[in-house]
Amino acid sequence: MNRFQRATFLNFLIFTAVLVSACFVLPHEVWARAGGGGSYGGGGGGGSGGSGGSGGGGGELIYLLFWLCWHHPLIGIPLAIAMGFLMYHGGDRVKQGHITQTIRRGRRHQQDRLRDQTLNKIQQTDPTFELPAFLGRVKTAFEKIQHAWSEQDLHEVRSFISDGIHERFTLQIAMQKSEGIRNVMERVAVHNLEVVALFANENFETIHVQVKASAVDYNANLKTGKRIGEKSTSTFTEYWSFHRRPGAESIQGDGAIEGNCPRCGSLLKIVDKAECQSCGAQVNSGEFDWVLAEITQEQEWNVPQNEYLIPGITELKENDRGLSIQHLEDRVSVMFWRLKSAEFYNDLSYAEPIATPEFCDSFRNGLNPKEFWKDPAVGKVEMMDVKTGDNNTPDRIRVKVRWSGSLLEKINRKRTRVLRGQAIFTHVYTLIRDHNVQSIADATFTSAGCSNCGAPINVNKAGECVYCGTVLNTGKHDWVLDDVSPYLAVHAYQQDLSIPLAAGNLTGGQLDAHADSGLSLAVLAKVMLIDGDFNEKERAAIYRLGARRGLSTERVDEYIQHASARSTNIPTPEDPRQASAYLEQLIHVVLADGQITRQEKTLLKKFADHVGLADADVKMAINRERKRSYQAARQELRHTGQST
Repeated sequence: MNRFQRATFLNFLIFTAVLVSACFVLPHEVWARAGGGGSYGGGGGGGSGGSGGSGGGGGELIYLLFWLCWHHPLIGIPLAIAMGFLMYHGGDRVKQGHITQTIRRGRRHQQDRLRDQTLNKIQQTDPTFELPAFLGRVKTAFEKIQHAWSEQDLHEVRSFISDGIHERFTLQIAMQKSEGIRNVMERVAVHNLEVVALFANENFETIHVQVKASAVDYNANLKTGKRIGEKSTSTFTEYWSFHRRPGAESIQGDGAIEGNCPRCGSLLKIVDKAECQSCGAQVNSGEFDWVLAEITQEQEWNVPQNEYLIPGITELKENDRGLSIQHLEDRVSVMFWRLKSAEFYNDLSYAEPIATPEFCDSFRNGLNPKEFWKDPAVGKVEMMDVKTGDNNTPDRIRVKVRWSGSLLEKINRKRTRVLRGQAIFTHVYTLIRDHNVQSIADATFTSAGCSNCGAPINVNKAGECVYCGTVLNTGKHDWVLDDVSPYLAVHAYQQDLSIPLAAGNLTGGQLDAHADSGLSLAVLAKVMLIDGDFNEKERAAIYRLGARRGLSTERVDEYIQHASARSTNIPTPEDPRQASAYLEQLIHVVLADGQITRQEKTLLKKFADHVGLADADVKMAINRERKRSYQAARQELRHTGQST
C-alpha cells in the first residue's frame, strides 16, 4: 500500500469514526437499520453487519445520510459535507499520486530506452563494444589521473585527455608548485562506476559516467616531501564525459588510456603534442579511441541539453557541417584557464593566442600583479545561443561559464591575504569566427593548438603562430574570445523565453532533465534574502530542494552565501515577464521527480510575492508543468505499449 492509498484509507477511517459517533446519539431504530440491513445485503442478522458477505453496506450508509439530513439536519448536513470533503480530497490524493508515479515511470523508461537505442547505434558500427569493458578502462583512466595529479606530471595521461582538461590541470599544478606544495592522493578506491547517459550523433559518440570514489589526501612540502597539515579522507562523486568519433572501433588490446597508440599499437612517448611518434596519429582526437573531455562535480552535473535546442545552432551547422559543440565547449575551457593563467602569472601572453586584440587590450588594464584567483574550478560550460553572420560579419556564439574561486592578494613571496572568500560566479563568454571558416574534425580536442599546423599554441606580438606564422587571434581560422561579461537577468530570461521549457517533451531525442539547478537555487536564495535570513523551515526546504538535484548541504550554503554577498551578479527578475519565465524554470527544477512538497510550495509562493506574482500564478504554473510532464510520460509509456 503506497502513501496515497494509506491517506485514502485514513480518510475512510476518519469518516467511519465520525459516522459511528453520530450513530450513538440516534434513536435505537435508526441504529438497527444502519447496522442490521440483512434484507439488503443478504447477510446474517443482528447488529454485526460485517459477516456473511454483507456487500450492500454502501446503500445503508447513503440511506442513513439522507435520513439524518431530513430528520436531524444539525447532524446530517455537517456529516454529509464532511463526507463529501473527505471523498473529494481522498480521490484527489490518489489522482495526484498516480500522476507523480506516471511521471517517474516515464522518465525512468525514457532513460532506459534512450540508453538502449544509443548503445545499439554504437554497436552497429562497433560490434565488439561492451559497456563492462569500457567501464574497466574508465577505472584505469581514473586511477592514472589521480596518480598523475599526485606526481604533478601529466605526461602519463596526456594521450587521452582533451586540451581543456590539460590546461586545467597544468595551471592547478603550477599554482601548487608556486606555494611549494604537492597535493598527494593515497588509497584511491573506486566504489562504483555507472553509465548515466549515452548520446550519438553525426559528429560524436558520448558516454557520461558517474564515478563514486574515495581517497586520503594531504599536502606535502615540494622539496622535503614532509606532510603539511592533517590527512583527510573523503568520499566523492564526479561525472566523467568521454567522446569519440563515429566509426571508431573498440581497441583489441591496449589503447591510449593504457599508454599505447590506438592506431598502430606503439608505446606512446608524449612530449608536447598528444601525437604518436611512430605513425603521427593525433591520439586524443577521438578518431581512434575515447577521449576524456570533461570532469563535472556532482553538484553541477546535469544531463547535457539537446544541442538542436540551442537557438541558432541549426543555421550555423548548415554552413559548417563539421561544427562540434564538444570542440566549442572545450575551446571555452581552454580560454577560461588561459585567462586565469594570465592573471596568476601577470602575463598577457597566455591570453593572446585565444582572444582578439581588442579583448586583450581591455583585459590588460584589469591585470593586477598582486592579485590572483586561488583554486579556481569550472563547474559548468554550456552553450547559450548562436548568431550566424555573413561575408561581412563574423559568426558569434555565447557560452555560459560557471566557476568558483577565492581572490587573494600577494603580500610577499610567501604570504597572501584573502580579499574575497570562496564564491561562485557565472559569466558569458562571447566567441567570434569568420563566417566561411570550416571546422576541422580531427582538431576537436586540440583546442589549445594552432588551428593551422597543430603545434602547441604560442604566438608572437603580431598574434602569429611561432611555428607556421598563421595569425591566430582574428577569427580567420578558429573561434576566438571577444568578450567576457557577467551573466545577467537579460541573458537568463531572454534565453528561457526563446525556448520555453526546452525540456517539454519526454519522447524527444534525449532526456528532458536539463535545468540549471545551481543558478535556480541562487536566484531563489537572493530573492528570499530580501527580508533577511531564512527561517529554519525555509532553510530546510531549500536544502531538500538542493538534495533532490544532487547538491550537498555545503554546496547549497555556498549558493546562499553567494546570494547574500553585496557584490554579486546573480540575475534576479527585473519585470513580471522575466519573473513568470523564471518561475516556470524554477518549478521545472522543483518538479524534476514529479513531486512538490508543501514546504517547497511555500518557498515558491514567497518567491512569487517578492517578484510581484500571486499565489494563483504559482498554482497555475505548477499545474501546467505537471500536466505537461504527465502527458509526455503517458506518451512515452504508450509509445512502447505500456499501460499508464
